[in-house]
Amino acid sequence: MMKATVGSTKNYNINAAKFLKGPRVTGEDKYPVVLFPLGIPNMKTAMDGAIEKDKCAVGLSDVVVTQLNHAFIFGTFGYRAEGNLIIDKTLPNCENHI
Repeated sequence: MMKATVGSTKNYNINAAKFLKGPRVTGEDKYPVVLFPLGIPNMKTAMDGAIEKDKCAVGLSDVVVTQLNHAFIFGTFGYRAEGNLIIDKTLPNCENHI
């Protein structure tokens, strides 16, 4: 498990933005296991999945990234990223974001 105060996979200017704290969201990147994993999970894909739940979001605060390893012979393997959305009100069509 990894914890961070702020995390993002997006490029944005932290000095010029008007940020709001958004709802808590979760993103996952996981693959099935049948004797061996049928794909390679990526932590960035899990974070992107969480951030992209809102078009005005540029990152996550109070981030927790967990490795999912629920497999012996069968199961799943991957990452889960969870955090509060960081909403940037200076993005196009985001000035009235609640």
